Amino acid sequence: MKKTQTNHIGFFKTKSQKLSAVFKKGKNSKVHEFLSKFAKAILTMIAVLPAAGLLITLGKIIGPLGLGQIEKTSAVFLKIGEIIETIGWIPFTHMGLLFAIAIGGSWSKNQAGGAFAGGLAYFVLLAVGSTIFITKTEIDSSGKQIALFMNYIMCGKWMPIDDFFINQSGVKALRFDALGGIIMGFIGASIFNKFYTFNKLPNSLAFFNGPRFVPFMVFIIVLPISCVLTVLWPAVQVGINQIGKQIATNNKLPFAMPFLYGLLERLLLPFGLHHMITIPMNYTSFGGNLDYLSADQFAETLKNSGFGNKVSAGQVAEFFRTYSGKVSDLSAEGQEKMYFTWITALGHVKGNWEQFAKIHQIDLSTQDMYNIVLDSFEPVRFKAGQMITSTGSLVGAGFGMLYAIPKSHRDRNKSIYVSGALACALTGVTEPIEFIFIFTAPFLYVIHAFLTGIAFGLVDFIPMRIHAFGGIETIIKYFGITGPTSLPSAGFRANLWFDGLWFSLTSIIFGGLYFVIFKYITKIFKPSVPGFESNSATNNAPSNQPKKVFKDENVIDKIIVLLGGVYNILEVDACMSRLRVIVKNPDRVASQEEFKNETGAVAIVQKNNSYQVIYGGKSDLYKHKILAKIDLERHSNELNTKS
Repeated sequence: MKKTQTNHIGFFKTKSQKLSAVFKKGKNSKVHEFLSKFAKAILTMIAVLPAAGLLITLGKIIGPLGLGQIEKTSAVFLKIGEIIETIGWIPFTHMGLLFAIAIGGSWSKNQAGGAFAGGLAYFVLLAVGSTIFITKTEIDSSGKQIALFMNYIMCGKWMPIDDFFINQSGVKALRFDALGGIIMGFIGASIFNKFYTFNKLPNSLAFFNGPRFVPFMVFIIVLPISCVLTVLWPAVQVGINQIGKQIATNNKLPFAMPFLYGLLERLLLPFGLHHMITIPMNYTSFGGNLDYLSADQFAETLKNSGFGNKVSAGQVAEFFRTYSGKVSDLSAEGQEKMYFTWITALGHVKGNWEQFAKIHQIDLSTQDMYNIVLDSFEPVRFKAGQMITSTGSLVGAGFGMLYAIPKSHRDRNKSIYVSGALACALTGVTEPIEFIFIFTAPFLYVIHAFLTGIAFGLVDFIPMRIHAFGGIETIIKYFGITGPTSLPSAGFRANLWFDGLWFSLTSIIFGGLYFVIFKYITKIFKPSVPGFESNSATNNAPSNQPKKVFKDENVIDKIIVLLGGVYNILEVDACMSRLRVIVKNPDRVASQEEFKNETGAVAIVQKNNSYQVIYGGKSDLYKHKILAKIDLERHSNELNTKS
């Protein structure tokens, strides 16, 4: 079945073809294929984190920021909130191990075996990272005992253990965290793929052939790799921390960093590679480090604020060590966890600074201390732009395109635009709208990427300190966490309730801007978005025809047929919004229009034998149902053959 090509007119046609060629060139790259698969594997872990974030939010609402403030029942609600919040922190606390397991299972040819190999490889890394260094203790100038380790890579220099080591999954080792887990998950899965069919041991040891041979190879291969990584890691960690600090907290060039990040993140979306920059930014030290237990966090702020003569950075760090919850919650790496750490710190100041200052005879008000914490870190520089894009920009784009198409075609096509806009606004999943015009109007997509960069950059000038994914989560976090953490008495900037107003205003402005741009550019150039299809028969169809309803079971059968049948499908996987399939023969795969008309797909991205079919939130569900159908049919055929 031959795929149809999109036709454009005039100037738009020329621009579209050039930009489409750029997209296609990237899709044919082996590097792209590897990175795409790697990003998909990482998403297995990322899928857990929104639920974890909501649990943390709920725990804070029930606990210290909400019901826990009711005097007569505070102890009960604080404990309930603590339990829920602690569960929410689990993926962040064990991020390295969970990444190793998730990537090991996703990358390997057997999910369970690969997950085990990835987890085992990570524990080998932790074991080496906790024991390979020579350590000693010393008494510092203040009389405190500090633990030191010999940093071999820096000519045997003795360095404080607490600056580099942290408890991870029950082991105090070098701070490998997410990045170490990603590396070990990939290595563990690769070892499994290489040796799970090993069958060369003698009969006396035949029990250890096959998958049982994999753990031996994990130890043999991962041990020397772990030794090298561990020796190098302190230098790597310093480098990553410096890069993260420059990216996340350097405001010497306001607007520039978040603008470039937002622009690049959107430009990589058509290739499915945007996760390669969002994941390091959100979940590793590349996105920055925040540590309220370290005096260094406040040294520069106190110097510039004029309060340095009233309180020292060491006293501020000591105050945060009095936090009644898990002290580890006050240190974080990556944008995602840093937001919760920032909120936790502000809540601790609001509730406990006055008593601490009184005991230690520090002449500094709660209001001033609150502002010091605000000045020491600016959250969501690399998040609020995404929220503006989903809540405002793409909603405007969807309705702009809807009102650009001829009136006679709106009723038939409005469900596509309205449902896509709602998905953006409520859940933060932008692809249902973006894939309407990514390939049919790539010039329009470049404008969208540029405006997204601007939305990210505005955070350096407009306070919108809310961190969420989609409108539902935004509302819950704003009214449940950000607002209640506010301290209006500390001044206008410390009144976080205003952040919601700024965010709403900015989203409305971007929504209106997108509506105008998308309406008039779509009207002028008439790209092949729904309602402007080149197929005249489709355009002349009656506008009152009933909306197609796609039942999941029928869709699964149809997808398998359109992909060329069971035996043409080599591999099936899914990420947040895409069904990712590798086929044996691309010539047997149906056209994009057939997938759209018969299964409700939003779009298809192809690279050689690899297909990404966009179904939105149902992609993962479809993946499991397709795999079950394939297994059932192949098993049935095997039984018939044997009989």
